Amino acid sequence: MIYGLNGHLTGYDARTGRPRWTIPGGVPQYPALQVAGGFVLVNSNATGPSIPNTLTAVIAATGRAAWRAAMPTFVQSPPVLVPGGILVQPADPVYACATTG
Repeated sequence: MIYGLNGHLTGYDARTGRPRWTIPGGVPQYPALQVAGGFVLVNSNATGPSIPNTLTAVIAATGRAAWRAAMPTFVQSPPVLVPGGILVQPADPVYACATTG
């Protein structure tokens, strides 16, 4: 189980409900969370010219950031697992990226 709010992200043990890891800051104020391929993909639920569009892949088991990518637009559709990586398609269909983490 994973919960994020106010720039913090916490992973909980699904059996006990106890926190397993916490990222204190470094994620958006109102994070959008999507799970794919053992990663929690985090970007912002808010959009606007002053809001960063960084997509962060957090390893779900450990809470460590695997990678960050500056996205040209808001990511609204869920990521898709593809051989060798994760395909992310932002709201603007002109852009798409695939990463192997």
